[in-house]
Amino acid sequence: MQNGFRFGYPQIDWAGNAPGYVGTEFPILPFIAAVCYKFAGVHEWIGRIQAVILFAVSLPFFFLLVREIFGSTAAVWASFFYCFTPLNIFAGRSFMPDVPSLSLAIVGLYFFLRWVQHDESWSFFVAAIAISLSLLIKITSIVIVAPLVYLAVVEGGDLGSGERSDTEGSRGRRPRLQVILFAAIALLPSAIWHWHAHQIAQQYYPHHFFGAGGIRIEIFLLVLAHCTTDFASSLTPLLSVMALVGLFVRAVAGSKILSPFSLVAGCR
Repeated sequence: MQNGFRFGYPQIDWAGNAPGYVGTEFPILPFIAAVCYKFAGVHEWIGRIQAVILFAVSLPFFFLLVREIFGSTAAVWASFFYCFTPLNIFAGRSFMPDVPSLSLAIVGLYFFLRWVQHDESWSFFVAAIAISLSLLIKITSIVIVAPLVYLAVVEGGDLGSGERSDTEGSRGRRPRLQVILFAAIALLPSAIWHWHAHQIAQQYYPHHFFGAGGIRIEIFLLVLAHCTTDFASSLTPLLSVMALVGLFVRAVAGSKILSPFSLVAGCR
């Protein structure tokens, strides 16, 4: 903000006399806040309101997603706990990219489900763009790939294995190409940006690149301590127990989508 609006070069103020360019996530949230600061002044609520708005936007899509899979009753209860989980309340009102990224991932997941079920072109592009923005804002949202693959397999069949009739086979080959296009739209922008961020980190002091520590293997006691903290404070024991029970509960009778554990049990 003080040194101009160079979107492609995020800057920090703790690098001494150096320019302070660092490799960060896609800086769309701080950039929007900085632009708003020019007109409204520097106020913390400007940064926080972005997470609140995107969280609110995700609510109806979260409800529709759960209702589509598990029914209306489950959707109401899931939305209730989604709104009032302690960790979500804290993160959803902080100037951090976690909840905006999660919200966009939920929107993308819902429209991806609509695409594989109804073959709607507009749903395809909305889902791809939402997932792409989610990964750009917070790369750890890459975990959304797991439910995307699951939905593609369960709802989309074998995506063109050649074991169908001519009409069905041609219909099956088309989604395979579309899935490749979807992956390109969702993943390539993130890959390009993170390569760019890495180049910035190598070129400028303090050579900071977010997530540079990568994935590490920690000792069991440390992992157990983190799990205990999350179980007791972040999610609360009641919600944690309900979440664990939910992993083993079958979906509503007649639904095409089952819980992961139900699916594994049915394959034995």
